[in-house]
Amino acid sequence: MEYPMSEQTEQPEEDRTESAFRRLNSADTWTRNGNGIARVNGSSTSPQSEIAPECDRCNDSLWVLASTDGSGGNLVVVPCNCQATVDNTRSQLRTYSQLGHLERMTFDALIPEGRSGRADETLFHAATEAAEQFASKPNGWLVLEGSTGSGKTHIAAAIVNAIIDRGSPAKYISALDIPDMLRNERFEDDDAEIGTFESLLDAPTLVIDDLGAQQATNWIDSKIDQLLTHRFNGRVPTVIVLAKPVSEIPERIALKLDDPTLSRVFQLTSGSETNGSKRVNIPTTMLERMTFETFNPDGAPAAKPDERASLAIAFTAARDFAENPEKWLYLHGPTGVGKTHLAVAIAGLRAQNGDSITLWSVPDLLDNLRHSYSNPNESTFYELFDAVRNCELLILDDFGAQQMTDWALEKLYQIITHRHDRLLPTVITSQYILWEGAENSNWDRVRGKHQWEAIRSRLNDSSVVTERLMAAPDYRNRGA
Repeated sequence: MEYPMSEQTEQPEEDRTESAFRRLNSADTWTRNGNGIARVNGSSTSPQSEIAPECDRCNDSLWVLASTDGSGGNLVVVPCNCQATVDNTRSQLRTYSQLGHLERMTFDALIPEGRSGRADETLFHAATEAAEQFASKPNGWLVLEGSTGSGKTHIAAAIVNAIIDRGSPAKYISALDIPDMLRNERFEDDDAEIGTFESLLDAPTLVIDDLGAQQATNWIDSKIDQLLTHRFNGRVPTVIVLAKPVSEIPERIALKLDDPTLSRVFQLTSGSETNGSKRVNIPTTMLERMTFETFNPDGAPAAKPDERASLAIAFTAARDFAENPEKWLYLHGPTGVGKTHLAVAIAGLRAQNGDSITLWSVPDLLDNLRHSYSNPNESTFYELFDAVRNCELLILDDFGAQQMTDWALEKLYQIITHRHDRLLPTVITSQYILWEGAENSNWDRVRGKHQWEAIRSRLNDSSVVTERLMAAPDYRNRGA
């Protein structure tokens, strides 16, 4: 039934309106576009009362008093006409979200302690709390890991529903649907209802469910890598639900999921894998595969005695550093001799002792610094830069493989100087020997530049840096 709205500024029958006003103010707040609005004695109050209301009739409370007989008396509480606009906006947001039947999965519908036997109650509560915080202010990446039925998808869908309730856009996609989405675009199927791959790249908030369960081909894997790299470089809010342990995710993706400056990883089941009590941004597959026990100091079959000796000396130096990580270790030699293997073995041993370890390929580190530097939110650059400069143990892999621009040299100079002066434990691997002479042309491209001379001086400081050469045939070349 439609009621004519009362236009009277004074109500002569206060006794009849008092009950209506009490009903109007019975709820603490009404929500409109994410802002809490409470109507008190016919006026609107809000956390920022100086903001003009969008609706002049209800002052954004979404409810008004109306007369049932048109005379100004017999008042009841009815929805304001502006609710139709709000409902239409939310309908559009739900269509955009692609949640479908998952619209029923809200935070209110969650079992607070998680499903019995499926999720660890303490872990589930921590993940839910983090998800609610993320939904209220999407920032960074939230990664959920756990066994089937532990509630990962429900939490992820609840995030989308909560964001929509605030009047903001968020998109949901199952990784299982990405192959079909890509094929539809490849064959230009204009009637496809799944959406477009391009729409995922810059979605304000994106939830990717069941990552790792999708059909795996080189083409599909490359497109998913493109999607995650784009959002990683842009620091775009993203929620990722893993269908398998992070240790089974490709290393290039796992490194993004474990990035301490962007991602927070929550396990919902106690059996999920962790890398110690502190953060270690190295995929579990690498830590399991590259240990001191699996390192072969004999080298490739064609290795000569002096080459095997260099591997044994480097192995001993790495083992000594891992047991007592003081000062710096610089491992250099050609590709495939095991430099990265020993560096990760050091990290694995230190992780068992609860240390926080950060490993970066130097080219990747500089790319990420460059992308975060150009990000409108400048705090992301400083967070990453400070995390690298001050982490408990830093491993810089492939030093010297980066482009030697003035900007790159400046950032490396700042990192190396900071850690050298404070004697922060650092491991560096490189294809290049530090020694400089007429016969060594490795550093010709930077020779004479001030930042490089300062870097080289510190790396040549034998009171801080232990340098070991690994001169042997490539392990990967089985015929050598």
